[in-house]
Amino acid sequence: MSIAPSELTVTDPLAEQEVTVVVRVLPDGAPRPARTALVSVGTAGQPPAFASGPLEQVADLIRQAWLA
Repeated sequence: MSIAPSELTVTDPLAEQEVTVVVRVLPDGAPRPARTALVSVGTAGQPPAFASGPLEQVADLIRQAWLA
């Protein structure tokens, strides 16, 4: 099975900016919840912020990157 990466675009109603969130999961052989997730969050014209950790904590990783 092949899964192509895709982007999720959300709008921050406070900042009125388009935000791109990218989540990549490493095929490290660990059980799915424990696999390493790499998260980047960015807005147009700015370098993205990154966070990494277990896939089961992806919501927290997105929040960490968003607040960075």
